Order: sequence, then structure tokens, then C-alpha cells
Amino acid sequence: MAGRVRIGALRHRVILQTRTLDSRATGAKVENWNNLATVWAEVKPHAARELTAADSRYQETSHQITIRYRAGITSKMRVLFGSRTLQVETVINAMEQNRWLHLLCKEIAL
Repeated sequence: MAGRVRIGALRHRVILQTRTLDSRATGAKVENWNNLATVWAEVKPHAARELTAADSRYQETSHQITIRYRAGITSKMRVLFGSRTLQVETVINAMEQNRWLHLLCKEIAL
């Protein structure tokens, strides 16, 4: 995870989303995801594995997403990449220079 990124590598459009919990009239909490920003990114598959739980199998895939530095990005957010949803697990400020963020994300396909 070097501090240098080729600008041409940022060829994917992704949407950063934040989560909110809204209350219904019945008092029930409803989870909503709101678009924060659409940014250029480099998306690279990082690892994949197949898991078994409760007699069902599913695949877990992780990705590294690199974006230009943006304050306020946390592991409580998610990224939309095409038709896929990626949960942000870790946010790394490359070389602590406030130039690039590496988002380590997890996608689970059922």
C-alpha cells in the first residue's frame, strides 16, 4: 500500500454511502443508506474464500479500493461498485499524507 497512485488507475466510479437509523411511527428502527459522494477509484480484488455456515455455502470476497483523500470516511460506511455492495472494514490514510485513502472492503455473495 504505497503512497503513490497513478491517476490513470482511478478508472472506476464508486458511490460512498453512510448509514442512518430512522424511527417509524410504530417505534421500529429502519436502516437507510444515503449517498455521500460519487468518486473515481481504483478497485482491486484482494482475496476470496468460500465459507460454510448452517449447512449453506457462501463466498466472501475482499477488495482494496483506493480514492483521493476525503475527510470523514470511516469503517461504518459502504461502497456501491456497479451492482455490488462492499462494506468498508478498514480505512488507511496512505503514508499519513492526506492524499490517498485505501479502503479494505468485504463483499459477501449469497
